[in-house]
Amino acid sequence: MAVMTLAVGVLFNFVQLGWAATPTRILVMPFTINAADKLDYLQRGITDMLTSRLERKGKIVVVTAEGKKENISSLARKTKADYVVSGSVTMLGSGVSTDARVFSADALDDPVISFGRTGHQAAEVIAHVNELATQINTQLFSPAATGSAQPGVVAPVPVAPPAPSATAPGPVRSEGLAAAPVTPEKPFPMKARKDEAAKDPVRLPGIGMIKDQLKGLTAGDVDGDGIADITCITANHLFVYHFIQGRWVKLAEYDGIRDFIGVDAADLNHNGREEIFVTRFSRTDGKVLSFVLEWDGKALQPVASGLPWFFRNVDISQRRRILLGQRQQRMEPGNLFSPGIYEIKWTGSEYTTGERLTLPRNLNIFGIADGAVREPGKPEVVAYNSDGYVQILNASGEEAWVSDDRYGGASTFIVLRDESQADVEDYIYFSPRIHLHDIDGDGVQEMLVVNNQASFPGSGVLERHRFYAKGRLEWLKWRNDGIRPVMESLTWSGSSPTRPDRHRW
Repeated sequence: MAVMTLAVGVLFNFVQLGWAATPTRILVMPFTINAADKLDYLQRGITDMLTSRLERKGKIVVVTAEGKKENISSLARKTKADYVVSGSVTMLGSGVSTDARVFSADALDDPVISFGRTGHQAAEVIAHVNELATQINTQLFSPAATGSAQPGVVAPVPVAPPAPSATAPGPVRSEGLAAAPVTPEKPFPMKARKDEAAKDPVRLPGIGMIKDQLKGLTAGDVDGDGIADITCITANHLFVYHFIQGRWVKLAEYDGIRDFIGVDAADLNHNGREEIFVTRFSRTDGKVLSFVLEWDGKALQPVASGLPWFFRNVDISQRRRILLGQRQQRMEPGNLFSPGIYEIKWTGSEYTTGERLTLPRNLNIFGIADGAVREPGKPEVVAYNSDGYVQILNASGEEAWVSDDRYGGASTFIVLRDESQADVEDYIYFSPRIHLHDIDGDGVQEMLVVNNQASFPGSGVLERHRFYAKGRLEWLKWRNDGIRPVMESLTWSGSSPTRPDRHRW
């Protein structure tokens, strides 16, 4: 099995907010940085992170006070702010502390949110700011916080499980789990100290044991409450988890035919709820037959089925993350993906392809991204090559640079059989995601990639099957003449090929 390839889709997704009759205005003050070194980039980065995680067109407007010398009260009046966020980051030795306050603009002496987190390295500020944004969204802007439903928002399901229905249709069902006290966990722990080696690298409180192997995972606002939900799939099951009271609670579950290989989320019909796009490759038919689900307030409902596209959310320069589609070429070994990658659109009655992206012909939508990874304002394509190395491609699709070390690694695959030769099979593995983020505010995007390490080298028949002993996430950054790791997560332990894996969150 692959380790960690599925967690990438959840990390660093932008938190979205609920609908409001008139836009709420949030003033973000520059955070004070108390450190021995001058860290202006960190101050700018915190402002940018909060802006991207709080702002939503037509609903939440974030205004900043960069370079302004006026006091908070005066700026709040001039910007017509409803809320004000201010804070500080303090670095002493190897320790870091992030402290923040959120005020209502008409009560600047009485914070509505008081936030404080500590860590052992500077990189943990990213996790602190993510957690602060989530807390603001949850406490101030969710329907539960406002006490009333808002247009376009479906109220979250109760924490207590609903009564079973004897007339519940088909395989679609929703359920809740009782909440229990949990210890807050960091959403993205960084490289461990020696005394932390035995700790679990990532925990999502409330998501229990999943017996089957995970095939995909993504984050998106499925129920329209403004908070990102987690959707994950096995070969024939789909689960949606909703964040309530510091815990992930199962919102819905969908049982389907086997052969799920990917899952993504996007609000293409612009109703405030992100649709779930499941990529399915039918082994029986030998072709891709994907489908779409949407939450209707009570359960997941099918929107479209039998779609001839592989789906994937991909980071594209200047456009953030968009949903792409690519057709299957034909049922022959080595020819799975048809040339041409398109943005997927909703016409009002069906999903169809929109603009074709100007990407090299030999690329497929799995394991690619496009952004300014070497020079500000100059987007380039980043992808895993067939051997697992990270490559940067020029405009004509030629390799401009390739990493010294292998990355990637995944166990999700399909088998193509040559109809004229029954014993000829081609195993097609799907690359894990690549995410791009400018985490230090210098205009150059860092690359978040997977580094899975094989448990043993295969040969002959074993080359078709991949087993991974361990793996981690790594942030890569362009440095002068090559890409270097600048940050990494804790290491996940894998499973042996003789023992079925049980994914624990």
